[in-house]
Amino acid sequence: MSFLKKRSTRFYLGGFLLMMLALWWSAIPAFADSGGATATVNAGALSEAGTFGQSVSTTLNGLDQFVPYKLPVQVTDATGSGAGWNLQISGSPLADSKGHTLTQQVQLTAFVGCAPGSSCTPPGPPVGPSVVITGTPQRFFIASPTTGMGSMNLISLVLVQVPGNAFAGIYTTTLTLAAASGP
Repeated sequence: MSFLKKRSTRFYLGGFLLMMLALWWSAIPAFADSGGATATVNAGALSEAGTFGQSVSTTLNGLDQFVPYKLPVQVTDATGSGAGWNLQISGSPLADSKGHTLTQQVQLTAFVGCAPGSSCTPPGPPVGPSVVITGTPQRFFIASPTTGMGSMNLISLVLVQVPGNAFAGIYTTTLTLAAASGP
């Protein structure tokens, strides 16, 4: 009996030692290299580009008319500031060679969508239903803070007011568009 007792004690002791070795080997930490990465994102610019080469035509009929044309604009806010921006428009009087003038006004602007290849944050609403184009820059579209980031396409409708008593002729103007930071 004493032989069996010694043998089982040795067996348990051996098993215990094997188990302790297994636990010790599993507790050895794995060594790996570690480090950090840095991504620097630099601010870009706020810019706009519009297509101003529009031409419209109408025939006088004695009634007041509003002749529309589209003003497509691409605005890119790559500043990364989230400060928002606004679009401003100004222009010389729409005049013929004899000094007769017509009035133009920018109507509501529609957000068409992100420019191809851009993720953008949709901008805010237009300033109001319409803005008369004068020699002084007028805000006609606002991107509130945290909106209008990325590159996006907008389309504005410009209405040329032709009164019933207008003079026939060719009227021309020069429009100026600007994007300014902040709403």
